Amino acid sequence: MRKLRMLYTSMVRLLLSDTILIAILIGPLIMGVAFRLGTPLLDTLLIQTLDFTLEPYLKHIDFFLLYMTAMMLGMLLGFFMLEERDEGVIQYYSITPMTGNTYLISRITLPGISVLIYIGIHFLLFTQASYTAIEVLFLSMFLVLQYLLTAMLLLGLAGNKLEGLVVSKMLGLILLPYGIAAFTDGPIRFVFSIFPSFYIGLAHSEQPPLSYTLLVVLGMIVTIGLIVFMKKRFFAKLYHVPISE
Repeated sequence: MRKLRMLYTSMVRLLLSDTILIAILIGPLIMGVAFRLGTPLLDTLLIQTLDFTLEPYLKHIDFFLLYMTAMMLGMLLGFFMLEERDEGVIQYYSITPMTGNTYLISRITLPGISVLIYIGIHFLLFTQASYTAIEVLFLSMFLVLQYLLTAMLLLGLAGNKLEGLVVSKMLGLILLPYGIAAFTDGPIRFVFSIFPSFYIGLAHSEQPPLSYTLLVVLGMIVTIGLIVFMKKRFFAKLYHVPISE
């Protein structure tokens, strides 16, 4: 328990000393305010000038905001752990009783709680479409997994914080399958079904092939598979063992 407290304390201390991490932490709130105030203004302008309304697309706008929030907080965790790896902190813990899963869980927990808080704030204050309680519940679980996936993608693909910056610029492409699923038809789009956001795009399309809940669950299953793979990749790089182990 004492080691866990030390880990949490060091995490908060490093977070408050790094301006990039602080910017990532407050970024989702700034985005939320901008979307909540800007979308109605843009909608009014489009109606007046082009006779076009954003109302049918509000769930897409909400999902973009929610997903970016989860992704940014996942980047926060990923960059923090990359910094610890660069400084040899993780290697230090690798020779103590706190190794592997215990270390990972200790790092995931605190930001994970913040993800739930941020998602709750966004649903209460910033989302603009209507959602049932079931949709909020399942979409929230999906977003928490996206937070974990983002962090594990950074840890599994990047060798240091500099490489992490490069990987983070590519993470936005993960949202591309959402748009393909939501706005295109035909079986060819299922090529992108290896991406979790694809299933939410199907759920938000005009003619979903399955129920909303089932599509979100499928997205969560794909996400868990990717998280497990990236976790093995991270541990393989950390402890110099084959990924298959």
